Amino acid sequence: MMSCGRRLLAEIVIVCAAAQITLGQTAAPGAFHNSLSGAFVYQVLAGPNHGESYPFLNNAPGYSVGYGFQPRRWFVLEAGFEQIVRPLGSSVCCEYGTNANDQLYLVPFGARYVWDHRSSGLRLTVGGGGAYVNHTVGSPASGSLGFSGWGGQYVASCDVPLTKSGNVRIGATVRYYVASPKPSYDFSPAGYSQRDAFHAFVLGPEVIFSFR
Repeated sequence: MMSCGRRLLAEIVIVCAAAQITLGQTAAPGAFHNSLSGAFVYQVLAGPNHGESYPFLNNAPGYSVGYGFQPRRWFVLEAGFEQIVRPLGSSVCCEYGTNANDQLYLVPFGARYVWDHRSSGLRLTVGGGGAYVNHTVGSPASGSLGFSGWGGQYVASCDVPLTKSGNVRIGATVRYYVASPKPSYDFSPAGYSQRDAFHAFVLGPEVIFSFR
């Protein structure tokens, strides 16, 4: 009975050791298929902007979160959410009180090509896809209308590992949005169609956590 117990214990130790070696080998950078990211970002308007997105919106800070699925080492699918806080800014003409209590929401989704340098761990990505843009105003204010609509986005990033396994990385991302949103309320004369345009860069440092 004792010999059987020792043999079973030895087999368990061998299996655990083999599993640890296998996990150690698969934990190399690039072996992770899922990732979560968070970033502090800053939105910078880029022309041409016209319609409800201009001249009311200003450059403003915000934050972003994202999820990526990497079925191949060189390819990743992504979806994210970005919120720009109070892009209308403080009280000026046609804004209300001390601020318009407005928020700009950006929802990007698409794919990226991934290039990574195996020895240094440096990783570069580039890609694009679609995007949903929504600007909401907390209370009605003359001249500061909200808008929403679909468009596209282009993205590029670079990051480096913070841990030996590569599951925690730090880097920077820049994303360019282009959309043709529609205003929440249309006060244009009958038969008049104003074409709106929204163009903006959103950039900032980010932290990425990868897992299987």
